[in-house]
Amino acid sequence: MHRFVVAPEILDQSTVTLTGAEAHHLQRVLRLRPGEMIEVLDGQGRIGLVELTRVDRGTAVGRLLSLRRENARTPCPLILAQALIREQKMDLVVQKSTELGVSTLVPLITRYSRDPHRAERRLDRWQRIMAEACKQSGRATPMHIASPVSLNQLHLDGVRYRFLCRPRLSGQVPGPEVFGGPGSVLVMVGPEGGFHACEEQWAREKGFVSLTLAGQVLRAETAAIGAVAILSYLVRLARVPALVEP
Repeated sequence: MHRFVVAPEILDQSTVTLTGAEAHHLQRVLRLRPGEMIEVLDGQGRIGLVELTRVDRGTAVGRLLSLRRENARTPCPLILAQALIREQKMDLVVQKSTELGVSTLVPLITRYSRDPHRAERRLDRWQRIMAEACKQSGRATPMHIASPVSLNQLHLDGVRYRFLCRPRLSGQVPGPEVFGGPGSVLVMVGPEGGFHACEEQWAREKGFVSLTLAGQVLRAETAAIGAVAILSYLVRLARVPALVEP
């Protein structure tokens, strides 16, 4: 079923109205008509089932039939700290991180990272990519994209599991036994030129464990996607107890 994003207050009403890009996509691209069903997401975990009643130029209106909440809480929320890389590659990391369930993406400014001054101007673009990936993957809650920070500004309080992606033969792939209980998982991935020696030393002093994904050197975007996929899988294998709702 096709999904669309709306402001949270829209789902507090019995009638749902789509405008702008979402209405254009519904009408011009998908060619949906009155009587068809869609789902709408409010970006806060709520999913509404809507029956279209009117589709006009630039506007789509529907009747809210039901509302449910998707529980996105996880015992080990995954944080990806990705050093800034080339624009198209960073876009790919944003998209795939969203699809793979990353809780927070932190763009990192490192010695060899790309265009740190342009990163702030790309936040809006990353938000759009993330929103589209949420719709495509069926994810009801958005991934948080932080503002770019340096290593010394990286927030580590409360992060229980810390991993640093390293080139071949310089680390290991952990097993599910590493995850002994609930806690945030942070994986840090370098730019195209890798981390500087002093940055790796900083990570060791902060308790990061080296993580190697393959016997060959991976591209930065490949390492990020691979690390996220592997760690997410290991958390599931570990069967960490779910967090208790307040």
